[in-house]
Amino acid sequence: MARKVRSAEYALEGAQESAARLEKQVRSQESEFTSAVAAFKEREEELKRQLADMQQTAEREASARVTEMEENLKSIKAIQEGAESEIRAADEKASTEALSSIEELETKNKELQSRIQESEAKLGRMTEDYSSMQQQHFSVLVLAMRLHFASIGQTCCLDVTELYEKAVEEEVDMAGWPTFISSHFNQL
Repeated sequence: MARKVRSAEYALEGAQESAARLEKQVRSQESEFTSAVAAFKEREEELKRQLADMQQTAEREASARVTEMEENLKSIKAIQEGAESEIRAADEKASTEALSSIEELETKNKELQSRIQESEAKLGRMTEDYSSMQQQHFSVLVLAMRLHFASIGQTCCLDVTELYEKAVEEEVDMAGWPTFISSHFNQL
């Protein structure tokens, strides 16, 4: 009987030691988990700050480019109006002058037509730049959404180009892009 008691005491001591080791491991893992959660929260805050910075930068750049393009467009329109006015004046002058001035007027007309063509080409390039900027802005919004979802542990595989083309096809204006993008993320 004493042997059984001693054996039970040894078993009890072994069980207590095992329980103490397990408790120590649990505390260690709990500490590691707490540290990991804190690090994750710090990373999440950093990502949020980066996202906000990226959005502000993108909005400032887009706004500056739009303002620049609007000013260029006004300048082109003024040039075009001036050219048209010069053409009208040249036409009036041609009707009142003799044939000797026709060659001079044709030269001016060619120069004005050339300026108009240059202005139209510049407008075409600006329109392409604006379209490119819109697509870049759209891509930044999608990237921001991806970062947000990544910060909460979700991944997504949306094709930015396809989503942009769909937004254009559905005629979603720029103000509605965040909602449009978010709705497609939520469908995943």
